[in-house]
Amino acid sequence: MPGLSRKDEVYTCALCGTQVKYVKDGGGVLKCCDRPMRA
Repeated sequence: MPGLSRKDEVYTCALCGTQVKYVKDGGGVLKCCDRPMRA
């Protein structure tokens, strides 16, 4: 898409090992295993 220069980061959950796509939207928090995590 034009206008997007950043790329999404993939974060691996330390609890279950699932790869979660982390999009920086200003919050800086992603959720997996029903627990918020800081990336």
